[in-house]
Amino acid sequence: MYALDLVFFQHGGEATLELFAAAGSFGSFNETTAWRLVGDVANGGLATTSGPTAVPEPPALALLGLGAGVAGLVARRRGPRRS
Repeated sequence: MYALDLVFFQHGGEATLELFAAAGSFGSFNETTAWRLVGDVANGGLATTSGPTAVPEPPALALLGLGAGVAGLVARRRGPRRS
């Protein structure tokens, strides 16, 4: 099993990404015709696993809440804006 980090950025519009792989070790792409769509197990493709997703730590959430509270207090102390 090999780890693969795939980072895909989309900048507006629609985009599609398909990843193909072949089991085994090859010196070039032309050495095999056994390419399979990764994740398409029902049609003979290769299985995938995913790692844990990022979860914010409690101290980070506390700082976020503190920052939002301070911003709210500052806005409240300034009062309504007059034209």
